This record gives sequence, structure tokens and C-alpha cells, in this order.
Amino acid sequence: MKLISRNTPTVFLTGGAGFVGRALVQRLLAEGYHVTALARRTKLPAHLEQAGVSLISGDVRDDACLAAAVAEADYVIHAAATFGGSWEDFYATNVHSTQVLLEESRKHKVKRFVFISSASVYPHANMNSKPVFTEDMPYEDDAHAAFYAKSKIAAEKLVWRYVKEHALPCVIFRPGAIYGPGSSLFPATTGLGLGEEKTILIGNSRTKLPLSYVENVADAVVRSLQMENAVGECFNLTEDETLTRKEWIKFLRARINPNVSVIAVPRWVMSFAKFTLKQLFKPGGKKPPLSDLHLKLYCTSINYSNDKFKRVFGAQPYVSFQESLERTAKWQREKRMPKRSHGLVAGNVVIPSEKKLRVGIIGCGNISAVHVDIIKGIKNAGEILLADPKETALNDTATRFGIAKKFLDYREMIEKEKPDVVHILTPPQFHAPVARFAMQKGCHVLVEKPMAVDAAQAREMMSVAKEHGVKLGVVHNHLYDGVMLEARAIVARGLLGNISFVESWYGTQFGSVLPFDPKNYWGMNLPGSVYQDFMPHALYVLTDFMPKSHVKEIAMSNSGNIAGLEHDELKVFLQNEQCVGMISLSLSTSPRYQYVNVFGTKGSMKIDFLNKAVLLDQEIGPLPRMLNRSLNGFKSGKAMRRAAWRNLFAMFKNQRYLFEGTERLIGLFYRSILLNETEPVSAAEGLESMKLMDDMWAKMKAPEEFPVMERKSA
Repeated sequence: MKLISRNTPTVFLTGGAGFVGRALVQRLLAEGYHVTALARRTKLPAHLEQAGVSLISGDVRDDACLAAAVAEADYVIHAAATFGGSWEDFYATNVHSTQVLLEESRKHKVKRFVFISSASVYPHANMNSKPVFTEDMPYEDDAHAAFYAKSKIAAEKLVWRYVKEHALPCVIFRPGAIYGPGSSLFPATTGLGLGEEKTILIGNSRTKLPLSYVENVADAVVRSLQMENAVGECFNLTEDETLTRKEWIKFLRARINPNVSVIAVPRWVMSFAKFTLKQLFKPGGKKPPLSDLHLKLYCTSINYSNDKFKRVFGAQPYVSFQESLERTAKWQREKRMPKRSHGLVAGNVVIPSEKKLRVGIIGCGNISAVHVDIIKGIKNAGEILLADPKETALNDTATRFGIAKKFLDYREMIEKEKPDVVHILTPPQFHAPVARFAMQKGCHVLVEKPMAVDAAQAREMMSVAKEHGVKLGVVHNHLYDGVMLEARAIVARGLLGNISFVESWYGTQFGSVLPFDPKNYWGMNLPGSVYQDFMPHALYVLTDFMPKSHVKEIAMSNSGNIAGLEHDELKVFLQNEQCVGMISLSLSTSPRYQYVNVFGTKGSMKIDFLNKAVLLDQEIGPLPRMLNRSLNGFKSGKAMRRAAWRNLFAMFKNQRYLFEGTERLIGLFYRSILLNETEPVSAAEGLESMKLMDDMWAKMKAPEEFPVMERKSA
């Protein structure tokens, strides 16, 4: 934590975690202020903590919280606001909080009170076809003002009262449609939003947007803290240059996302639609999303004059218009870049190298056939070597794939043939010693799940890899299934909002008879017994959406379906700083399922690994919930039908389709070796999974919780 000097001025900022608030924090820090931010979160990002930002976790509706914060501040910036809800919600958040902050600022004689208002306060209802609004114009009348505008007008009147009656040094800013890093794709008045990437353009698309760049807004606010000639004044904050709505859509498609969807609707059609929408919203007691005022705002080029601002603050913007577009596009593109997408083009692994790797396979069990088949299809894979102490398995695999060099001892294979990379496909009890030997001989290692028996072994494997400068990767193959690539893209595009809950279900149906001898099966001797063989698949797809999790509770049950186990159902509850999650691992449930449900504040999705489908549910902005549910049902049904036909044809065409994630992961691991890049699933990720599983088994007091029961006769 950065130490704060007693001479460092302190700014109390409301809405510090919001779009404008984040830009204000960065600008205030750059100017040497200490920032105390009020936000409805419990922890700041690490870079802000390091910079010395103090967080007050609370709400602007908490009078005591506001009073305590203002008492320690030299300056107050009120940026918090609500944009939805009842009038009571708007009043409490946007009006009452302003009154409390003004009074506390008066009591404690703050040096400046800055209120971020909105251009929505102007009289738009009666504007002409080319309106120009200046700061001396009257407010919108109550009959036409929406709740948001009405609340901002009421708050502004409070500010003016404190300026007049108490000589409180206040400044008001009225930005237009704010855009920039951290914003949505569509600034206000672009159109009627239909989600994150769709909008309805109403009427003439050549009308101009009243744009305000977020960093320029932050710059003006911070500069006003030291400008005496700004006190007692109100300023419009808009850019000199702007774009039409049509030009903005063109900018989005060219620089950010070519798939931005736009529906152009004539104004007369939307005017007619007002009546229909009013009838649709009447049963739910909601206001329809369209009114005459909305249509005017969407269809009119509005100029909020910034002449007064330029006279006082200067004509040169902090960030030029073209640079603001560049920064916006760059942030939006980076935001939409899903994690784990490096090295993939349209889902295919790209390896820009002609070098070939000699590959050793250690362990010729069932999964070895999948690995060998995939390796034979990779252009950068050279000679394949086999090792397994079981001669029958070794010979069967060698014969099936036409592999000449085979060894009963993996050490002999490594010593004699010196492969570049080895795949360790043995039971987990052998992963650590085999990997240690291979890495000490200079081999890169790709190890099947689970990475090791426990976290101690995984940590040792990481240490050896680092010591000998070799790659160590883990086969968490479902992370690279097509559905996971699609799901991560959905998250990156912001379609789910903030993730609140993740559920991972993994089922392996044994029926009534175990497919192995409980007394001889290696899985029964793991710390987590048979569960440890399957848990990684359920775990790593969950932690991909909620990293840095820890185990909270576990629960077990017995369906009575499997005679060889005391428990056949395991539930694990996890939590991180943002959300909670649950894993269900079933050995008996029929039919078999493997899916992840991800629930967010803007949408939710189901990732169906077996049917290879992603089902995304979202509410389409203004539509009633009943209609939204029906539309989501139709959309999900269509997606499942398409997936069923696709899977049916693919099954006959390409068996590797079932192991597409493994194919991508192996290809990316080879790429990481050839180009010296990070492994697709690193040893550090494998270690995190092992640590979580260690916690699970400790809570179950394994292996005593899993006694092998005598099989009863029928």
C-alpha cells in the first residue's frame, strides 16, 4: 500500500467503480491526489490498491457512510447515479444523496464540490429540428422529463441552492453521450438497444451524436478542482467533432466488431409501434421504452454547445477526437479477445514453423490411441515412440498405428531415443516420477489429468521443469473444446455481464456394475478415490470462469445403484471474491450429463459438452419478460436441433471430433515448444486444481470415507 502524505489532498469520489468513476480515479492519481472511492464492491483491483486508493464499500443511500467520508475529504466529486428503477430509487440515489453530500460538504468546508449532471436536463420535448442548447437555458418540464432527467434536475437545483445560500464552491458538468474505454458499443441516443451488440436505428441515421469522451470528461472535472473561475458555473461537456449514427455504426464494424447488428426502422413505423408496446407493457405495470421524447432524441441532431467550456478551460481537448476513437477501438478489441485464443485462427491451431518434434508416448492404455491418432495429424510431429511395461498393450498400440520403436522401459526409450516431448498417459501415481526423469533428461512433458497424486507432487514437478528449462503442460482438454471457445468469446463480449454463479456437472454412468475390480483399480488408491480420476474435468471448466476459488463445503450421497462404492454422488461448493460455484460429480445418474451453467447479471448460458452446444439466454432490452422467455426457448430449441444434426454427421466423418479439445491442446503445446510461448494449460494451472482437490479430499477425510464394500449377491 502506498503511504499517503498528510499534505496530499484527498478527494472523495462517489461512483468510483463506474464507467466515468474509473476514468476519474486514474486522472486524479496522475495529478497527485489521494482518492477515497465509494463503490458497491468489497475489493479494489490490485493496481488501484498499490496506487493507494482507499475503498469505502457502501452505497450512496447510506447517509452515515457519506458523512464519514466527507469529513476526511478536501474535495468531493459526486459521480454516482442510477439509471433505472422507480422514482423512489431515482430520488434516493440521485437526489437525496446529493443533498446529504452538499450538507456535509458545507459543514466540513470542502474546497470544491463537483456534481456530474447530464445534458438530459435540457427542454428536449419542445426542441426544433436543429437545436442548440446552452447552459443558460431552462430545464425540461416535469410533464416530459423521464425519471433520470427529473432526478438530475432536482439535484442540480439543490447544488444551486447551496451555492447561493451557503457560498459552497460548486461546479456542475453536463456531459452528452459518453463513450470511451469501459463503455458499451452504443452511446446514448444511438438507437434502441437490443443487447450488447444489436440496436434499432430509428429514422434518419445521418443525425449527429452529441459525443463526450470519458477521459476528456475526467480531465475537465479534475482541472475544475483548482480553477477559481469555474466555481459557481455549469458547463456542457461535448466534443468539437462528432459522428452521425450511421458513421458510428461504420466505425464499430470497421474497427471493433464486423458483426454488429443494426435494424433500421423508419420513424413512422416506430411511432405506430408505440401503441403496441404500450399494450405489451401494461400487464407488467411497466412503462414502454418508447415515447415521443425518445423518438425525438433518437432522430434529431442535438448540439450541446461547449463554447462556454472552451472560454474558461481552453479550446484544446485533453485527448483529440481521432485519438479518442483509437483508444476506444483498442479497448473494445482487447476486451473482446477471449482468453486462451492465442495461436488459434477460426478454431484451428496455427504453428508457423517447419520443425518437427520427436514424440514419446509413455503409457499405452485406452487414451493413448486418442493421443497417437491426433499426433499423426499434426504436421510438426515427427517420429512417434512408445513405452509401456505391459507388453500386450504396447504391441497392440504399435501394430494399430504402425509404430516401429517400442520399449518396455520408458527410461530406456528416453535415454536411447532422446525425444523432444513425451506424453505421460500412465495412472496418476506414476506421473511425478516419470515426469521428473523425462524433464531431467531435457524432454518437454505433457501429462494427462490429474496432474499428480497431490499438490506436493505437482509443485515438485513444476520445480524440476523450471530447473531444467523445459515445458510442462497438463491435459485439461475440455478447455479447448469448441463450446468452451464459444463460451469464452461470449464472456469476453460482455454478454453475461458480471458472473454471479457457476455450476459444473460431470457424470460418468457406471450402471449397477463397476467397470473395474475395486481391489485392483488404481483409482481407488488415490487420495480422492475414484472421484479423483474424474474431478479434474468438472473442476477446471468451472475455475476457468471463476479463478482463484477456494473450497467451502462438500456433500456426499449414495443412490444405492453401485454395489462397490459407499458414495456415488459428490457435491462441492466453491467461492471466490466475485461469485460462488458448485460442482456435481455423479457416478450413477442416467442419462450421462456434462455441462457448465454460467449465470450473469446480463445473461446466462449453458455449455453442453456432450451435445456440443452453447445456449445463451438474454433479455432483449425493452421486451416483457414473458415474451423474452418464449424467444429464448425458441432459440435454444433451434440451437439443439442444429447441434444434433451436426454431431450425427461428424461422428461418421471424423472420430477425432469427439476429442477436438485434446487435438487443439496438443497442437498448442507443440506450438509453445517451437515458438517458446506459454503452455496452453500451464503447470501452475494444474497445481491450482491439485490444491483445490487436496482441500476436497481433506474435507472428506479420504480415503477412509470410501471403504470398498462387499458386493452383495442378487
